[in-house]
Amino acid sequence: MEKFNEKEILKKLGANIRSIRKSKGLTLEDASIHSGVDTSDIGKIERGEINLAYTTLYKLSIGLDVKVKDLVDY
Repeated sequence: MEKFNEKEILKKLGANIRSIRKSKGLTLEDASIHSGVDTSDIGKIERGEINLAYTTLYKLSIGLDVKVKDLVDY
């Protein structure tokens, strides 16, 4: 069984969110405006510094115009 490493999981999730955001040509500010999630929080999420709530993940999916599963599929 693989060891659960929360920090690594959050870093992978954040990197995936950053990749999707950049592939859509969005700045942190753009993503914030479209999702309603604070710019500094998006930066922290992308760096894997905070564990986000499902509702925040959902808001980001709306703002990036992707499904939630696309954000967590890495």
